[in-house]
Amino acid sequence: MSSIENAQQILQAGGESGNVFDHITGLVLKILQEQPDNALAAFESLSLQVKEGKVSEVESANNASNATAQVEWAGKVLSSVSSGEPESVDGVQNLHADALLLEWAGISFTQDELFVLQKQMRDLVNQETEGEDPISKIRFWGKFLGCRGADYYVFECVCGSDVEVPENVQMEGREGVNKFTYWVSCQGKMSKLPHVTEQQLIIARQTRKFLTGDLGVPVSGYPPFPGKEAHYLRALIALIGSETSVAPASFFGLSEDDENPSVVSKMEATEEDGGSPEGLSAETCGDLGSWTHFEMCIDSKGRMTAVPEVEGEDGEMTPDPRYADATKNREDPLGALGDEEDAWKSCVCPSAGRGPESVGVIKSARWPGAVAVAPVGQIRFVNCYVGYGIDSMGSTYTPPVLPSLQAEYAGAISEQADVTEAPVEPVEEVEDE
Repeated sequence: MSSIENAQQILQAGGESGNVFDHITGLVLKILQEQPDNALAAFESLSLQVKEGKVSEVESANNASNATAQVEWAGKVLSSVSSGEPESVDGVQNLHADALLLEWAGISFTQDELFVLQKQMRDLVNQETEGEDPISKIRFWGKFLGCRGADYYVFECVCGSDVEVPENVQMEGREGVNKFTYWVSCQGKMSKLPHVTEQQLIIARQTRKFLTGDLGVPVSGYPPFPGKEAHYLRALIALIGSETSVAPASFFGLSEDDENPSVVSKMEATEEDGGSPEGLSAETCGDLGSWTHFEMCIDSKGRMTAVPEVEGEDGEMTPDPRYADATKNREDPLGALGDEEDAWKSCVCPSAGRGPESVGVIKSARWPGAVAVAPVGQIRFVNCYVGYGIDSMGSTYTPPVLPSLQAEYAGAISEQADVTEAPVEPVEEVEDE
């Protein structure tokens, strides 16, 4: 190899930003084009300009390459999350539309969250269609904030299957606190929550714990909680839902069963069915008297429905005596919020004035994070909860007092008398030879 070829090879060696040969060629070209008065004095600045121009070209090429890679990645993501199903699935809540209402109450989700939550609901309905517990309706119930960075997204599902009650376990079925089936999503993993028992509801009312994000961990504290965090989370959902599920006054009614009345929706009713519901008016949308509960209250024994009957000694059916001292905070399933002014706060948004574009916002003071929003003049509302699952007590929390230690034996203690007689030695029998 000649010395000229060797020198050219050395000058052309370089990296992505270029090489010495191309740089010198570009510099000479720039000098010939611009023809400065003192080329030697401007040599360094011209060299820097040529070098910056080359770097810009490389960056532009890299940016174009990155943009192409990003487009390809986005296409792969869209193809992976697309289920091939239509955007609207029967029975699935339109969360994107309801999220706009929730923003008036101060609850906001990112577009990424809404996209994932909407897809998870559609996928869950499709997944359970052929399963043992098919879902006919699903909505986003709310979000529990965890103390370790893992949050629970809760989905409320209407299912047609019956609730299997284990032996020697007191719990209600679909007619009571287990009316709905709940699924939760934590860090992308979907899990089905177990049904809740009466004992779990009783103890959950006495427990104040932050959630960890692990459904399998035990719930420490006193009194001992009968179950794992999955059971505790399900009990919290039942307690919060029974107290904070509210809607405009004419949206729900009671069934005609006098012995065991239940709440029924009138949102799909017409005048032929006995009267259609009316949306909130601009004048009353912010009044507590225009809102009512639509879930039955859970009593102190963990039940929503009437006390079950058992056969008495005389053979007649009588109410179970275990529930004789059960109490309720609210007897009327459709109780007006105007009777609970200390437990609720109301406002109208936008705050500039009341008009046809206004929305009524209701917030729970007992369970911070529970809200209800309804637009004026529409047969529509949305409930949601976002919080830590801890209610507001209005006073300093004091842990339950441990039970007293068992007392010592208080009866008279007498020492047994000593045995002074010598024991009789047994006589061995001698066999005759």
